[in-house]
Amino acid sequence: MEASFWHQRWKEGQIGFHQQQVNPFLQKWLAKLELQQGDEVFVPLCGKSLDMLWLLEQGYRVIGVELSELALSDFARENQVDFVTEEDDLFKYYQHKDIQLLCGNFFHIQAQQLAKVKAVFDRASFIAFPPKMRQDYVEHMAKILPDNCKVLLVTMEYPQGMIPGPPFSIQEEEIYLCYGSDFQIELLQTSVNPAMGKRLTEQGKGEVIEKAWLLQKTGAEK
Repeated sequence: MEASFWHQRWKEGQIGFHQQQVNPFLQKWLAKLELQQGDEVFVPLCGKSLDMLWLLEQGYRVIGVELSELALSDFARENQVDFVTEEDDLFKYYQHKDIQLLCGNFFHIQAQQLAKVKAVFDRASFIAFPPKMRQDYVEHMAKILPDNCKVLLVTMEYPQGMIPGPPFSIQEEEIYLCYGSDFQIELLQTSVNPAMGKRLTEQGKGEVIEKAWLLQKTGAEK
């Protein structure tokens, strides 16, 4: 999607993708990421997600990236976080204790910025990209993540014709097609979300199937 699309969504408050509670898949499957206290977790297209606060409460450090400065301003205001900011040519950096949020384009992130990352939580990033951009997203993610970094990925499947997206419906075979070259893949959970199905399809005629995946970037031996 063009940057202007997301800026407009945040400006108009069309942020149905924002969840008012911590994601249950993150809470259930966090242990699969095998993190130690103080480890750094990357949250791509983080918005103002409460998942980041929950990760901080568990004792982890968080680095997020978000295109919309409005989203990060809302996060700071709504959660009373007093960020220190600085800028360079590509990003505006919001820093507070164990959390750093980068305002800018995900595709501008370099590997050295994520050198300490041990895991990724992707609930709203992969499913936000249209088909032509998803492969580019995965290829860039593979370039910037350290070897053996684990990813907890959440996807959804629903009748795509009911709404244009985003979020986009992701078929299981696309996970293997996009991630198979650079990541080991394990399906952790499949569940139906009736509330989301009713909301997405408006008339409740389709169901939304959510899936949680554990990915691990291939590389050096453990």
